[in-house]
Amino acid sequence: SRRRHTRLQGDWEFRRVLFRSWETLQKEAIQCCEYLGMDISGPLSISTEGAGEGSVDGSTRKLAIDQLEELRGAVAQHAMSLKDQSSRQVKSFQNRDKLTTAWLQCLPGPEGMGNSTFSEAMALVLCLPSPACKNRVGQKIKNKTVDIYGDNIMSAFLPGDSWRTKHDCVKMQISSLCKWARLGSDTEVFGLFSHLIPAQALTRIESGRKRQGLVPDFRLSFPSPMGGLDFRLAELKMLNCCLTRYPSSAGGNVTGVDRRANLLQNEYTRKVRKIDDTITEEKPGPLERRLNEYGSIMGLVFGAFGEGSYDVHQLVQTLAEARMRFVGATRGVPGSDHEMGVIIAQIRRRLSLVVFKSQVGCLLSRIHQVGENTQLAKKREWVAREDERMKMERRAQFYRNVEGVQTLRKGQIKVA
Repeated sequence: SRRRHTRLQGDWEFRRVLFRSWETLQKEAIQCCEYLGMDISGPLSISTEGAGEGSVDGSTRKLAIDQLEELRGAVAQHAMSLKDQSSRQVKSFQNRDKLTTAWLQCLPGPEGMGNSTFSEAMALVLCLPSPACKNRVGQKIKNKTVDIYGDNIMSAFLPGDSWRTKHDCVKMQISSLCKWARLGSDTEVFGLFSHLIPAQALTRIESGRKRQGLVPDFRLSFPSPMGGLDFRLAELKMLNCCLTRYPSSAGGNVTGVDRRANLLQNEYTRKVRKIDDTITEEKPGPLERRLNEYGSIMGLVFGAFGEGSYDVHQLVQTLAEARMRFVGATRGVPGSDHEMGVIIAQIRRRLSLVVFKSQVGCLLSRIHQVGENTQLAKKREWVAREDERMKMERRAQFYRNVEGVQTLRKGQIKVA
């Protein structure tokens, strides 16, 4: 433009900085195009004097950066296509999203990470060998051996409650975010289906969660476009890096978390149909009709690389919108797009941090069971036997209550 041309003639320092900056951007763009075997085009193909093609609305910077980011993405995609598709680096690149690195923006504090946790988290993001596993590689863990990334430790069936602990840490964080955003939510929803099961059928079902029919992790209430609220059920899943969830032949079209989330609806339907078959011949049964009232199941799935499923990102957006509505109603002024972006970034940081802490914490809590340690082996055997004994005791108590057998009768036990 005439203004830029005048400034170029009068301000030599500005001219020098502009030429150097634009040439740096052009150089990177040219190198990317040469690597990809294509000719450069677009905003970065224009010389410095014609940069922006006369634009004065500030859009030149956005166009140049967008083109450069697209070229960088194309270079990374092409480089990954040349590597072994079963390698961890390729799997991580194909599955990672904004949640994978959002925790790096968190500030140090009481809810942050310790040294060992931070080292493991950085190794997980950069696809480096696990520092905690480096001295245990090759040792036995159940029927497998420890790998350099610790994936076999994470996926092995071991005594303890580390998987549930990892799951519940993320579940409590999501529940906390829903309360903060003023989004209606219920956690561990009991009683949604149990009232539909007749008393006669309940006697044939084991005690505990099975007598509830289904216990979803969440029941969320969303504002309806027609007014009122829409209720949806949500299930939380945490994935480990194994061939079941991250197969080598999967490709990058569907991520591991979305593939797992897509299975949840059929799993829920199969469970309620199994219960319906025991109480009625009607198709669909009462539990399946009740399930259909909530629509499709939201699959809140977090992967081994900290990534989230599609429904996770939709929930982040919904939480931010609910928070903006609350803030706007409180102060009487609607929020701006900038405020929305700040809230979304904050939610991503909180979710990303707790996912990585739970993933790494699970690994560190299980690693002591690696090896042929005699004491640990005896402890695992004792835990397995104790679990079986407790299960049999609970079953005996349940049968006694169902059948009405009174094991203690007045006058049969002498107390003196």
